[in-house]
Amino acid sequence: MTAFGPKSRYGLIHDVFGITPADQKLEPSDKHGQSISYEYMVKTNQTTIFLSLIEAQRSEKKRLRNSLLRMIM
Repeated sequence: MTAFGPKSRYGLIHDVFGITPADQKLEPSDKHGQSISYEYMVKTNQTTIFLSLIEAQRSEKKRLRNSLLRMIM
Protein backbone atom coordinates (compact mmCIF):
# COMPACT_ATOMS: atom_id res chain seq x y z
CA MET A 1 0.00 0.00 0.00
CA THR A 2 1.12 3.52 -0.68
CA ALA A 3 0.07 7.01 0.37
CA PHE A 4 0.18 10.14 -1.76
CA GLY A 5 0.17 13.75 -0.61
CA PRO A 6 -0.41 17.13 -2.28
CA LYS A 7 1.44 17.76 -5.56
CA SER A 8 2.03 14.03 -6.03
CA ARG A 9 0.74 11.70 -8.74
CA TYR A 10 -2.74 11.73 -7.16
CA GLY A 11 -2.39 15.21 -5.71
CA LEU A 12 -5.58 16.41 -7.38
CA ILE A 13 -7.49 14.83 -4.48
CA HIS A 14 -5.84 17.38 -2.22
CA ASP A 15 -5.00 20.18 -4.65
CA VAL A 16 -8.31 20.36 -6.56
CA PHE A 17 -10.92 18.73 -4.33
CA GLY A 18 -9.50 20.15 -1.09
CA ILE A 19 -9.21 16.87 0.85
CA THR A 20 -6.85 17.43 3.78
CA PRO A 21 -3.99 14.91 3.91
CA ALA A 22 -4.01 12.74 7.04
CA ASP A 23 -0.23 13.07 7.21
CA GLN A 24 1.34 16.44 6.43
CA LYS A 25 4.79 14.80 6.21
CA LEU A 26 4.17 12.98 2.92
CA GLU A 27 6.76 13.96 0.33
CA PRO A 28 5.08 15.68 -2.64
CA SER A 29 7.89 14.76 -5.02
CA ASP A 30 7.48 11.02 -4.50
CA LYS A 31 5.74 9.94 -7.73
CA HIS A 32 5.24 6.36 -6.58
CA GLY A 33 3.91 7.25 -3.14
CA GLN A 34 5.29 6.25 0.21
CA SER A 35 4.90 2.69 1.44
CA ILE A 36 2.54 2.47 4.39
CA SER A 37 1.19 -0.22 6.70
CA TYR A 38 -2.15 -0.84 8.39
CA GLU A 39 -0.58 0.40 11.62
CA TYR A 40 0.33 3.67 9.88
CA MET A 41 -3.29 4.10 8.82
CA VAL A 42 -4.52 3.61 12.39
CA LYS A 43 -1.80 5.91 13.77
CA THR A 44 -2.67 8.76 11.38
CA ASN A 45 -6.38 8.32 12.13
CA GLN A 46 -7.61 8.08 8.54
CA THR A 47 -11.18 9.28 8.05
CA THR A 48 -11.33 8.81 4.29
CA ILE A 49 -9.60 6.19 2.18
CA PHE A 50 -9.41 6.38 -1.61
CA LEU A 51 -8.75 3.04 -3.28
CA SER A 52 -7.42 2.39 -6.73
CA LEU A 53 -7.52 -1.25 -7.76
CA ILE A 54 -6.46 -2.49 -11.15
CA GLU A 55 -7.70 -6.03 -11.67
CA ALA A 56 -8.64 -6.77 -8.08
CA GLN A 57 -7.14 -10.08 -7.06
CA ARG A 58 -8.15 -12.18 -4.07
CA SER A 59 -5.14 -10.88 -2.16
CA GLU A 60 -6.31 -7.26 -2.53
CA LYS A 61 -9.80 -8.14 -1.37
CA LYS A 62 -8.29 -9.92 1.62
CA ARG A 63 -6.28 -6.79 2.47
CA LEU A 64 -9.49 -4.79 2.79
CA ARG A 65 -10.73 -7.21 5.46
CA ASN A 66 -7.71 -6.58 7.69
CA SER A 67 -8.68 -6.20 11.37
CA LEU A 68 -6.61 -3.02 11.82
CA LEU A 69 -8.25 -1.43 8.79
CA ARG A 70 -11.67 -2.21 10.26
CA MET A 71 -10.72 -0.15 13.32
CA ILE A 72 -10.80 3.03 11.25
CA MET A 73 -13.70 2.20 8.97
